[in-house]
Amino acid sequence: MIRSDKHRWSFSSQVLVFTIFVTVCLMANLKYFNLRSHYMDFGLFISQINALVHQNPLDNSGHLQPIIYLFVAIQSLFGLAALPYIMVTIQSALLIFPAYAVQKHYGFLPTFVYLLYFPLWFLALNEFHLEFFLVAASVGFFIAWESRKFWHCLPFLLLMCLTKEIYIL
Repeated sequence: MIRSDKHRWSFSSQVLVFTIFVTVCLMANLKYFNLRSHYMDFGLFISQINALVHQNPLDNSGHLQPIIYLFVAIQSLFGLAALPYIMVTIQSALLIFPAYAVQKHYGFLPTFVYLLYFPLWFLALNEFHLEFFLVAASVGFFIAWESRKFWHCLPFLLLMCLTKEIYIL
């Protein structure tokens, strides 16, 4: 799609995106609060982050995920008890807020479709995966590419590469 300057960012669109963000954020945080879901990947991430805080920070076993050091800094600032809630909130924000860029460049209908996309909700509500950075980075990359701002594509590519080593390939 070619960007059109006639797409206005209306107040109702802002309210829609913010309402969906609050809904997803509350649902994900309440799910964690009620179930204490430390099984599967979420528990592995919390365990790995806690090990990086209390042991050698350069001893990163498993996948090479440099972006995980962002969460190491968050745990150092806020503690282990608040870490899961902050992680889920950041995940929800980075999955929902690219809708602002979609609205600005493509209009209301693609934004609405983006916000109703089932895999987006599934990723936001089930467990925790660092792949949520890829959603925001992909949206930013493709918008920069279509706008012919090729140098603006590089930070999004770097974010994709810092998410996990398999995305470098």
